[in-house]
Amino acid sequence: MITDILEQLKTQPSENFESENIEFKSYASENAFHNGNVSDEICALANNSGGHIIVGVVDSSNIKDQKWNSQLKGFAKIDLDTAKERLLGKLSLKIPITLKEIMFENKNYLVIEVPNITHSLVTTSSGKVFLREGKSSIPATPEQILLLVKNLQSYDWSGEEIDLDIFNS
Repeated sequence: MITDILEQLKTQPSENFESENIEFKSYASENAFHNGNVSDEICALANNSGGHIIVGVVDSSNIKDQKWNSQLKGFAKIDLDTAKERLLGKLSLKIPITLKEIMFENKNYLVIEVPNITHSLVTTSSGKVFLREGKSSIPATPEQILLLVKNLQSYDWSGEEIDLDIFNS
């Protein structure tokens, strides 16, 4: 599946493939990757229906003259266990993400597989909640957070009375 997408990115803009389940990222270095917003993206995907983050693909809006092949930059080989630990350290919940590297046309790509989490709300370690809205990850509003919590599958919220005024203070 991922190699099929990368193959198509040789001739089409990445924005055609980004969705509620697919996010592309490009970082100049491992340090930039760890200082980037990958944890926000993981949070958003986990709170929706899960998906994949493919690191090594430049946003097509940065490509000139429709040379789509140039959006396939690749990404440095990194220690996957260390990267996973660092990413999970930025989340409130240690979710079962999978990191793997894929070689495509002599370039390395990092693929982060994010499961859909239905038993808990996934937040960043700083307490921010993100959702996937189309091709974008956005901060959740208090109303969206309330809906997410009510939709959790591991708790019966039917007997709970929730005071919405706490969100307005």
